[in-house]
This record gives sequence, structure tokens and C-alpha cells, in this order.
Amino acid sequence: MYIFYFCLAFFLVSIDFISKMLVEKYLKNRIGINIIKNVLGFRYIENTGAAFGILKNQRFFFIAITVVALFLIGYYFFALKQNQINKTALVFVFAGTLGNFLDRIFKGYVIDFIDIIPTDFPIFNFADVFLVSGLFIIGLGFFCEK
Repeated sequence: MYIFYFCLAFFLVSIDFISKMLVEKYLKNRIGINIIKNVLGFRYIENTGAAFGILKNQRFFFIAITVVALFLIGYYFFALKQNQINKTALVFVFAGTLGNFLDRIFKGYVIDFIDIIPTDFPIFNFADVFLVSGLFIIGLGFFCEK
């Protein structure tokens, strides 16, 4: 059964990696593009901080925190008894965390590109979507358990 989770993690990290590679190739130093007019667009951003640009240029802090987070996710996945939904959610959290971690290690920043145009919401990437989705599922499961 672990092969399923490994393949899922690989698939999710690949989606994040390929999307960032394509956005960097086609949108770096260019104006963004509208995917859905005045709703959703792609715009290349190099993010040296966290969400909303907080803690800019704290690369080594983020790397250290991420290493700890990846170990904790692995611990919760392997050492604690989890149901399949929680294990899948942890894979999403792991893949999202790993996707942005690889950017920080190899580029020094995270590539963000998904822009919700009519809002002041920060620009994000697929790794962020995976991370937040996994945390949401875990949180939902926690509250439904109670």
C-alpha cells in the first residue's frame, strides 16, 4: 500500500515542478496571462518569504523549519496509526512542503504564479494548494472526530 502513497507524492511534486518550470520558461520577465478574464491568471513571481511576503529573505530559516516539518510529517505518517484519508492528506502536505523546499534549496526562492485577480489574495503555486488541501482535510477530520 505504501507504493500508492509514494507514487501519489511523486505525482504531486512532479505537477508542482513541471508547472513552475513552464511558468519560469514562458512568463519570467513577461506580463502575466489571463486564464479566466478578470478572475484567474498566471503571473511569475519570485517569493523569498512566506505567504503575503512575510519574513522575506529568510531562506535558511525556512529551510530549517521545512526539514523539521518533513521529518514530523514522516513520523506522523509511519509511526502513528492513521486511516487512509489522513495518510493521503499527509502525502499532500508532504508533497506541498517538499515542492516549495526544493525551490528554496535550488533557486533561493519559491516560484509563485496562480493569481486570483479580483482579490488581494497572495499569488501561490500548486505546492501551496497541495499543502493547504492536506491540512484542511486533516483539520476537518480532527473536528469531525470530536
